[in-house]
Amino acid sequence: MLTGRLSLMKKNNILFVVPCQPGIGGVATISSLLLEEYTDIPNIRFFDATKISCRWKNVLSRFLLMLKVVKYCIYNHNSKILTFCGADASFWEKVVWALISRLFGVHLYVIMVAGDFPVFYSRLSSKVKFIIKRVLKNVIIGAQSKSWSEFFCSVFPYSEVRVVSAGVDTKFFIPTRETKSKNNTYVTILYVGWIIAYKGIYDILSAVKILQSKVNGFVVELVGPFYEDVEKVRNVIDDFGIHENVILYGPIQSRELLRDKYQAAEVFILPSHFEGFPCVLLEALSSGLPCIGTKVGGIPDILDDGKCGILVAKQSPEELADAMLKMIKDVELRIRIGEQSRERAVRNYSLQTSMASYKNLLGID
Repeated sequence: MLTGRLSLMKKNNILFVVPCQPGIGGVATISSLLLEEYTDIPNIRFFDATKISCRWKNVLSRFLLMLKVVKYCIYNHNSKILTFCGADASFWEKVVWALISRLFGVHLYVIMVAGDFPVFYSRLSSKVKFIIKRVLKNVIIGAQSKSWSEFFCSVFPYSEVRVVSAGVDTKFFIPTRETKSKNNTYVTILYVGWIIAYKGIYDILSAVKILQSKVNGFVVELVGPFYEDVEKVRNVIDDFGIHENVILYGPIQSRELLRDKYQAAEVFILPSHFEGFPCVLLEALSSGLPCIGTKVGGIPDILDDGKCGILVAKQSPEELADAMLKMIKDVELRIRIGEQSRERAVRNYSLQTSMASYKNLLGID
């Protein structure tokens, strides 16, 4: 092990610009793994890119971070920088970094993680897109799935695009030992994520209203922080008369409690209007849950084109209700797909697999 780490010190000069503070989600998970693996190696450095909630403080923080990146590039020619990139301000920041890295002969690796990037990019003028394609010519783009790789190859034709694997702690998010009882007539359908329209929250509520007259013995539990006015969501629940079938749980800070929620559920649902490569879906797979997801972003890749769940069209409450009804009524289907979900998570999305893909991307032995 020591010989390998010494060899790494000689071969690589790498900077990770990633969130270094504890957090939730896929980026936080990968960042913590990178910190754990490489913190003590002198030739590998970390700059903290944790977002600050206060807007003006965050702007100042990003400006100071850029100055640190410039300084690093000046003194570390031919080195490698890896960072994560979203849409909007995050993307423009990385465009500036691309110019800086090219100027000083530094290799920039940008892992794209924004599910709304296609919407953002489609709004840009053809002239701006023309310039961006050439600015990012020497940037290595990291995509989190095959479908995202194909998309980025089409919008950034002059850049090298590589697939990197997202990961989930398959030793922590595990199914309960007892197989879901075939005699259990009460089905819990779990949603985890932002309580916001683009995540399909109102599609879920509309689907529950449709199901209410078709089947009994189910509840949908909504877990996650409130991005929109929570009263608006509660009013829709009251207007639809579905308060007996919907639990508005809210945010969870404890990782252990989140695991308990997965283990207590029979089905997981994620009807997003757009997505990147959702970590919560990986957690659901790892927990052995059959899933219902929309045909957007990386969701079809994660669900293996429907082998680990049911894929539905986005913004289609009727189709969503049909999928939920099928899962509620068919216990054998839930058990079979749940087993396939767990197998896929362990085989394709373990933390070891994810770290191996990052090492391969950066050329780390």
